[in-house]
Amino acid sequence: MDMNENDADASLAERLAGVDLDAEIDDDKMVKIWEALTEKEREEFTSLVNRQQIDAILTPWKPWWYESEKPEISEITNDVSGQTKKSAIPPVLAIGAPVQTLTQKVHPSVIFQLAQISLAYVYMMRHLNGEPYGSNLPVAFTDIITASPLVASKVSEIYNSTHEALLVGFCNIDETMSIASKCTLLSDLLAIYSKSMYVAAMVSESDDYIL
Repeated sequence: MDMNENDADASLAERLAGVDLDAEIDDDKMVKIWEALTEKEREEFTSLVNRQQIDAILTPWKPWWYESEKPEISEITNDVSGQTKKSAIPPVLAIGAPVQTLTQKVHPSVIFQLAQISLAYVYMMRHLNGEPYGSNLPVAFTDIITASPLVASKVSEIYNSTHEALLVGFCNIDETMSIASKCTLLSDLLAIYSKSMYVAAMVSESDDYIL
């Protein structure tokens, strides 16, 4: 549907006034948004996508692992009324046993597998611009199991080093991934592993995908 001259002169906000942008985006809504754009806006959008300049389209997102606040601690409970307000850093789920006791009877390669799952997590969060829930949840799960198949199959290769686990993870994601993208994800991992509470927050949020 082509818009008339009066429609084109209106601001984008005015043209989208009848579209509920806060609700979940479906195919019909995407069509309405596209029809509300002027020909020039459509060309600019298409050009940005073709040149993979996604940052110019998406709202800037700062990963929580670069924040300075401490994550909240919340008890594991089935009572949804006791939920706390979600902070920038995911809340850490309290467990019944000290973390040290959970690692006493596991295979040494588990730490390497955790590194691969961590890579899967930061890749997923980057891919979805920090929004893995709602309609993005299936994509989030696919991203996770693509990078780290153990999450879905519970069966995986036995890795002998962190380097090997991460190398396989990168190949699982995309063998042609650029050096810059790999460096970004590695920097994300270093940031998370710089603080034990960040690792705990990542594991707690990953609970939605790996259990």
